[in-house]
Amino acid sequence: MLALLLVLACSSAKPGAAPASAPPPDALKCDAAAPVALSAAREVVARRCVSCHSPTGAAGSDYDWTNEQSLVAHRRNVAAQIAEDTMPPVGYPRPTPEERRTLACWGRGN
Repeated sequence: MLALLLVLACSSAKPGAAPASAPPPDALKCDAAAPVALSAAREVVARRCVSCHSPTGAAGSDYDWTNEQSLVAHRRNVAAQIAEDTMPPVGYPRPTPEERRTLACWGRGN
């Protein structure tokens, strides 16, 4: 019975489909003529991320976003996680669409 449920659940998923909560593709478009500054990204990170991404947070010291060097070193990963809607995890407050765009565009370098 469990195997049948798994087959039914997997067969209804569309390959490559975005999660239901993923933003529409246009929501994370960046303006190359107006790059997002690190200071803007740091404001969002301070508001939305450091509860876990800090020296005492669950993410661990390698992902300490209170450390500017660590945040900058992982900026592309931050952008990817935001674009894929895998961060923050389910159950944590969601960034606003503008906050998501700020982090995604900063992380991509535009």
